Order: sequence, then C-alpha cells, then structure tokens
Amino acid sequence: MFAQTLSWVYIFYSVYFKRVEFPFREFPYATKLSFSLYYMIYPAFAMFFKLTYPKSKSVARIISHYVLFVGMTELYAFFIGHYTELAKPLKWGYLNIIIYAVLLLITHRFVSWFQAEKRYS
Repeated sequence: MFAQTLSWVYIFYSVYFKRVEFPFREFPYATKLSFSLYYMIYPAFAMFFKLTYPKSKSVARIISHYVLFVGMTELYAFFIGHYTELAKPLKWGYLNIIIYAVLLLITHRFVSWFQAEKRYS
C-alpha cells in the first residue's frame, strides 16, 4: 500500500504538470490517471524489488539491484508508451530514472523500518 501511495502521488503530479497523459483509462470520468499501471503494476515492481533485495551489505550488489529494477521499470514504461495506447509520455527525460530510484529507496526504507518494528513488538 505504501508503494501504491507513492506511485499515485508521483503520477498525479506527472499528469498535473503534463509529463504524461493516458488516452485509455479504466475509469475515464473519475480520474485522468491509469488505474492498472500505478495501482497494480508499479507497486508489484516495488514488491519484487524488496523481496529480491540483496541480504549482503555489498555496495556493488545493492547498486546493481537498483539499476536492474529501475531499468526494468523504465523499459516497461517505454514499451507501454511506445507500443500501446495506455500511456502517452509527453516529456521523457532522465528525471523518471531518478524518481523511480528514489521511490524504490523510500519504499525499501519504509518496509525495512516497518518490519523491524514488527520484530520487536
């Protein structure tokens, strides 16, 4: 749910600042956002990111894990925008890569904190 919240805030501002638009939406009269992408797909990426996060403290493994998942997310967004009508990117840039990495970092820190609280309770 935390990843859903973060992705919703991110896409809300992306639509508001006209960085992306969604020609086909599941609920066209309710919202200008894509339901399936930002409530199911991207939170699933965040879940798999956390589940496969390296247990070792090796900086190289952690960086490569971030690069792999940010790359997969960006590649998925590219294919969705290029080959379907689900999303139409209006402004592509390197900002998305940085934002995806920060969202994964925030999600990872939150879940780690939450799980640590559960262990000590």
